[in-house]
Order: sequence, then structure tokens, then C-alpha cells
Amino acid sequence: MPSGWSPGQVWRETKKRRTESKSLERFRFDPAAYIRDKLGWTPWSGDGEHPGQVEIVEAYTLALRQQFERRDYEAGRLAEPRLKAWRPGQLVQNVIRVEAGMNVGKTKLASGLVNHF
Repeated sequence: MPSGWSPGQVWRETKKRRTESKSLERFRFDPAAYIRDKLGWTPWSGDGEHPGQVEIVEAYTLALRQQFERRDYEAGRLAEPRLKAWRPGQLVQNVIRVEAGMNVGKTKLASGLVNHF
């Protein structure tokens, strides 16, 4: 918070940030919806033979879910039967490699995913 704020200003700003944080919770595991609803564009789909932005978002979402499940499992907050995206001993796929030509939207998609993160 900027220095010189009154206690009332600090309280209002803190309340505003908490409210914004709660409203973003629905996007935690739905980066495609975040990109669409908050950034105003829709990732495009591949043609089956070649992946598009949607398939990259799906890989990112899986890695994100795996990381959260692993963290919660190792902290004792999630039991093994409730795991959906990750199993004990499984490596988390946290590197996504994209091979594509120029002007297909790699940077735009990366900016959307970084903004989501």
C-alpha cells in the first residue's frame, strides 16, 4: 500500500483485493475461460494432426492440477483416493515445448498463460 494512506483507505483497498481474489478463484484450473473472459480472446484449436493453442492450454492445465494435487497430497491435505491428475511417484509434466512457425500465436498464448498464473 502507498505510504500516507489513512487506515480507512488501507481497509477499503484490502477488502477490494480480497473480493477480486475470490472472484478469480473460479479460473484457477480454467485458464481458457480466464483468457476468454478476462483478456477478451479465445485460443484456437488444432486440426488433429497439429496441436493448437487449446491443446497447449490443456497441457498447462494438467501440469497445474498435478502440481496442486502433489503439494496437497504431500502436505496431508488430500488422500490418495481423491487424486485425479497425479499419482504418488508420477513425474509432474512441467515443461511444455511448442514447435510452430511464425505468426501462429505462441507469444500471445504465452502471455495469456503467464497472466493467468
